[in-house]
Amino acid sequence: MRSSAHALRLAVVFAIATVVASSATAGPRARATGTRRAAPTAERHLLRGMRKGARIRPDTFFSRGSRMVVDASSINSVKFKSLQLVPLKEVFSNRKSTFIGFGAPNTYLAVPRRSGDARGPGWSKFAAFMFWRQPARVADTKGRVQGGLLVELRGLPPKARAALRTAMESETGQARISCANSNGRVLEAAGFELRSKTKLSKIVLPSRLDREIWEHGLLYRGKPVDLRFIATYEGTAQEHFGQVIKKQVTAPFRAVKKVLSKSDRKRAPLLEARRLGPAVARVSKSSPQAELRLGRPSKFAAALSAVWGEHPIY
Repeated sequence: MRSSAHALRLAVVFAIATVVASSATAGPRARATGTRRAAPTAERHLLRGMRKGARIRPDTFFSRGSRMVVDASSINSVKFKSLQLVPLKEVFSNRKSTFIGFGAPNTYLAVPRRSGDARGPGWSKFAAFMFWRQPARVADTKGRVQGGLLVELRGLPPKARAALRTAMESETGQARISCANSNGRVLEAAGFELRSKTKLSKIVLPSRLDREIWEHGLLYRGKPVDLRFIATYEGTAQEHFGQVIKKQVTAPFRAVKKVLSKSDRKRAPLLEARRLGPAVARVSKSSPQAELRLGRPSKFAAALSAVWGEHPIY
């Protein structure tokens, strides 16, 4: 009996020692687990410089592979005619981002203004048009751009942004076959190229330009460009570019309609003003003359008007 009781006490002591040892090592393991639960470095890198509310999610572009995109569809957008405009201050936390915008179907390039600009910090946009309708120009975004997929060119050196501004100014006034072609020419003139070695200046369709960038990426002076894809649309990239492709198919018909409707928007012709002489009053002596007489009411009429109110009497 004594030996069995002694063995039981040893078993209890051993069990307590085992529990204490396991609890002593649980702290570092819990801390390590907490470290593993933290956001990965890649996700923090993608969200750096974005406003609160943005999140990371995977997205696919038809058969061109998948990417992790920043979902910024929760921002307040404004609809102007058929365009969905997004305020850039609700997308980026700073005003130093350079990006290519793919709307439905407009393609544009936005570059931060030069430091010391009289208008203050903001973006200048290279705006181009389809089917040689209008010459391209550099316009002020006024803090809003067309929503869609924004491809941010991150980590660019200052000389790259300066080269983009110079290329935008050089391309200003040129009318091209499409907005994607004009912007591709600007990127190529500034020193950018596709990893697939496809010439940017040879691309016509906006969906083709985005497809090449999505699948292969960009190079600047032979070095890879860090790209961040920001979705301001609701849904997927396939749904967004499905609308873009639909716009591309109907673009010729819409262009003809706009050209034919130009006559409705022409300015009215200017007429030369003629100097007129003073009006001459012509009164016939044979016609009866009108008489105008002024009088004042009597005391009775004044008392009556105080009770009844003033009324004209003819």
